[in-house]
Amino acid sequence: MLALYRKYRPAKFSELIGQDTIRDTLLSEVANKMIAHAYLFIGPRGTGKTSTARILAAAVNCERPKGGEPCGACSRCGAIRAGRYLDLIEIDAASQTGVDNVRENIIESARFIPQAGPYKIYILDEAHMLSASAWNALLKTLEEPPPGVIFVFATTESRKIPDTILSRCQQFRFRPVEHEVLKKRLVSIARAESIKVDEEVFDEVALRAGGYVRDAESLLGQLFSLGGKFVTWKDAQGILERSSLMSVSAFLKTLLKGNVENAFQQLNELQEEGVDVPRFTLDLLEALRAMHYRAITGDNHPLYIRRHGKAGIAMIGEMLKFQHDPIVLRKALGIIIDQMDKSREAPSDLVLEIIAGDLAHHFSASSGSRGNSDDSEDRTPPSVPSIPLTAQKDGNQAKNNPTPAIKAKETEAKAEPILEISADESAESKLESKKHNPVGITLGKVKELWETVIEKVHKKNHALPFVLKFAEPLEVQANQVRLGCKYQFHHDRLINKDNRLIVEQALSEVLGSPTVIKIEFVKAPVTLPNPEDAAFDKMVNLFGGKVVEG
Repeated sequence: MLALYRKYRPAKFSELIGQDTIRDTLLSEVANKMIAHAYLFIGPRGTGKTSTARILAAAVNCERPKGGEPCGACSRCGAIRAGRYLDLIEIDAASQTGVDNVRENIIESARFIPQAGPYKIYILDEAHMLSASAWNALLKTLEEPPPGVIFVFATTESRKIPDTILSRCQQFRFRPVEHEVLKKRLVSIARAESIKVDEEVFDEVALRAGGYVRDAESLLGQLFSLGGKFVTWKDAQGILERSSLMSVSAFLKTLLKGNVENAFQQLNELQEEGVDVPRFTLDLLEALRAMHYRAITGDNHPLYIRRHGKAGIAMIGEMLKFQHDPIVLRKALGIIIDQMDKSREAPSDLVLEIIAGDLAHHFSASSGSRGNSDDSEDRTPPSVPSIPLTAQKDGNQAKNNPTPAIKAKETEAKAEPILEISADESAESKLESKKHNPVGITLGKVKELWETVIEKVHKKNHALPFVLKFAEPLEVQANQVRLGCKYQFHHDRLINKDNRLIVEQALSEVLGSPTVIKIEFVKAPVTLPNPEDAAFDKMVNLFGGKVVEG
């Protein structure tokens, strides 16, 4: 019985999946008879490089081609599909790496005209394995090939191909196939085999294959070997074990809740099931990356869509219900990366345990739970009650709400929704209406609650918090807060009318009183290194310099 990836190997360009640009380009070249003498197919395993090379060989030699497609019915197409076409020479460069192999198999035979058709095709698989001397020997033939000779080099590592070869080839990059496209391919194979398969099984096989068609077809063939005409999810679990996406989802949800004990228990269960710990750690990092991307942009990460499809998108949406603050998620990404970098020599399961503990602690602190942590650095400062902004034409002022000491209970009791600030109301007019009515706001108070202001701004504008990170409260006068920006770009963004109103509204909510801002551009002072600093001294000695006072 043939393996599925051999039985269903594409025989025409139209049967290739996930490589639309490559397919269309090659079809056009063959149809217009603008065929190159050398091609380089680059890409990971199981994405169709060798299959495409064989289709190209059939297309250029077909007796009855149709718009660049091989007919698949003539004697030449049949011979190429069966692997007995005389003018199709496939060479495994991994086992024939030397100069003698290249001279005997390519250079000498290329001088003879094709025997069975118009073109003689050489397909070198794993071409990066050829030695430097073998490439040099082949260079002259590749530079001035005999008539009717086409070279196709397939490789997973293009960086190992000499530049002199690269410059003489048309290069095509094959990419992993998208989840949904790969899933459709598996469904069509099961239909052709007259075997019914649960939807969950297709999803999981495509997910585990990671975009590699051959891996997916091999795994599906393994499931078909269970026998019978129906493969259920329960039957498949014996081979597939637990879904990697389900495992990451359950584990990440526990971490987001700050429950380190349950996280460790889940890790023990995963290891007993034989989970690939390094791969699981990378999957966890990938999920947090997708959460961070979506929290900032509002869109799904394109790589995550490609790899995990609809199930992955739904999982990320579910996780964001527990934590959607990009600052918190970015710190979580840093925790994983730092720990993986510092613990390269440590056992992978120990590294994952440390990461789990750190992430649970981080998320617990960030959500305001004291949990097992005394570190208050990541905790969100409590906000103050807000009062509605009212426009009174008769000159009467709304009563101020002094809040020198902020308490959580008072916040719950007194908090009132703040009205939207009209875009037509200028900061100057608001300042004029309040300048004789100071609210007791201090610079220290503004700095203390600045992170809370940034968090509130993020809910209305995802990009603005990054600008506010480079703005510093300089002075408070009555209900006016003066902000300084060290860079012109950030100053220009903040003086924008819409952006300024968003910041003013957030400040008003947090401080509990109508507040306006004044943005100034403050040039950053140039800080010279301390001559007594050891690193500075080492740098001076290294370059033979000296300190000049002036």
